[in-house]
Formats: sequence, structure tokens, C-alpha cells
Amino acid sequence: MKQFSLLLSFLLLVSLLGGCSTTHPLFIEKDNLIKTMQLKKVSKLEQMQLTYRFANSLMKDERESFFNYLQLKDTQKEFNTLFSGAGAASLDVAKTSLKYSSAWEDALKSGNIGNQIGTSMIIGMSAAVLSNYLTKLDKETFTYYINDKNTEHLSLKEITIKYRKKTYQAIYDFAQQYDYEVICDFACKDTNHADDTGQSQLYLHDISTSPKLYYRPEYIGIYTELNPLIQKNNMTDNKLLNQSYQYKSKPYRGWLVRAGCFFNKARMAYTFPNTTNKIRPTPLYLFEGTYLHKKFYDLMTKNLKGFSYFYKIHKTHLAFYNGKTYQLNEELTDNSIIKGEWKPPMLPTLTPAQLNPAPTSP
Repeated sequence: MKQFSLLLSFLLLVSLLGGCSTTHPLFIEKDNLIKTMQLKKVSKLEQMQLTYRFANSLMKDERESFFNYLQLKDTQKEFNTLFSGAGAASLDVAKTSLKYSSAWEDALKSGNIGNQIGTSMIIGMSAAVLSNYLTKLDKETFTYYINDKNTEHLSLKEITIKYRKKTYQAIYDFAQQYDYEVICDFACKDTNHADDTGQSQLYLHDISTSPKLYYRPEYIGIYTELNPLIQKNNMTDNKLLNQSYQYKSKPYRGWLVRAGCFFNKARMAYTFPNTTNKIRPTPLYLFEGTYLHKKFYDLMTKNLKGFSYFYKIHKTHLAFYNGKTYQLNEELTDNSIIKGEWKPPMLPTLTPAQLNPAPTSP
């Protein structure tokens, strides 16, 4: 069934890209944003930390290359001064994971960890994490790292529900800010979930009454798959992430919040909402790279500290974290997937003529 849906989406995409579809405001805006894109330089330390966070976007051989790079002595020496005080602060947590690397084992035996490794020790501490990371990683995994020390009285299930609600509140906040109404299809009533799967579907319907000079789909489809959170007592990669955390989303999928749009209107015979209709309209993932799509993930990652998202579709390779957008390299380059931080695009992204093109003759 999944293969059939993918095939159907592909055939629809091919049909849409044919003829004069590239005159549609969606495609014009995406092209305009790529042409006017300005990138801000990212420091080498931040590149390394972001590459680690977005390692799911790498191919398997690229991930292996990157993690091997992290464990090189030259790499440790290079980042030694950048991780000020990291080694001393993390020593107690690290001892059990140092055995995964002979370099760290030798340092432990010598009793001279500080001199041999110094503050760059944190790089090697990733070895324990990476062994599973390399074999089980999936490109469709979006990890949500949560730093919340006020959860001692809550069970993991309650913590998961708390952050599911917070995620839906962020979606509602976006809808309110950009003049969309939220229509629940299933499992999202009252910003909560009706079951334990974390899977839900909702639609944002454009209710704006004033013209906007950027592309606004009439309906935005949002699908979530918010897996249960797991507790992490001994983080060995908090410095690599540049974030402390006690909980993280469980793969596969992790904490998926995917936004798509319908090319024009929802053309299928479908009334929103209609839970009795088992044939739901499927959003086409052409929304990526538009102004509004970028704003959606900027707001989501700003409101949900530790949540990040990325996609590599056609010419659009973007990642989102902490309210910022990053342009990704097409492949791992100089041990980094980060090309630069994308400066906020300026409005308007479309001219009135581009936003409302004249109808063409049949």
C-alpha cells in the first residue's frame, strides 16, 4: 500500500511538472528564494556539532567517515581548545564508554587522562554511542533531545504526553500567527493524542482575508509520528550536540512532524474533516523550500528546544534547529554537512503578477 501511495505521488508530481506548471507561484517562489539566498558563515565547531545532530541526513558511508574523523587524534587536538572544560566536567560519565576506543583505554591505564586527552576527551566519548548509531540509523529518524529537570514526579509515558501536547501547541501557534485554522482529521483533538502511537493527521486551512506576497497553500497537511521518549541517564554526546538532555525520542521515525501541501485545492472528493472517509487526500511534498514552509520549521524548532528537522528534496537541502535554517551540502564536504546558515529571506518573495498569473490558453 505504501509503495502504491509513493507511486501515485510520483505520477502526480510528473503530471504537475509538465506543461506550464512551473509558472505556478509555488515553483516561482522556491526558485526566487534559491537565487536570492544569502548564507552566513558557521564556525568549525558549530559545523561539527550540527553535522553530528543531522547525521541522519548522511549516507551510511558518509556517517562512518564522519565518526571516524571524530575519533582521529588530529581531530581531538584541533578541537581541544574549543571544548573548554569539557573533559573535567564529563570524566565520571565517560569512563564506561572509553573502553570502546583503544586510545581512551590506554589513557585510562596510564592514569594520565588529562594530559593525554585534555578537554578534547569528549570527542572519544562518542564511541559508545556511535557503535549503535552507525548500524541502526535511518534517514527518516528525527531525534528530539529534551532537557527537562522538572519531571521527577512523572512517568516516561506522562513525559511523552507532555511533549506531544507541547508539539501540537507549537503547530497551533504557527497556525494562529499565519492566519490558518486547524482542522483535526484524527488523533489530535484538544492538542492531544487519542492513542499511544503518536500518529495523527491534521490540516491547516487558510483563513487570511488580506493579500500576502508569498505563496500560501489553501490547505497544509501535517502528519505526526511522535514516538515514546526514552530516558538517558549517562549522556556521552552532550558536548557533541551542544546540549544536555535527559530524554530523547525513540527511533524509528523519532519525532516526525511533516508538513506538505496540496498543489491547488484538495481536489479529491473529501470534506474536512471526514474520519469516515478512508481515502484521504495525500499532501504532495512540493511545499519544501517555500517561505511559509521554512517559517513553519523555524517556529517549531524555536518553540521545541532540542527538536530539529531536515530534508533533501530536489535542489532544496535544508536543516532546521533552534529557530535557524541551515543550507546543507549535497554530500559530506570537509567532514561537514553544513554549508552555512541561511539568512532570513526578505518579503515579498513574489510579485503580484507571479502570485496571480494570468490564465493560459488551452
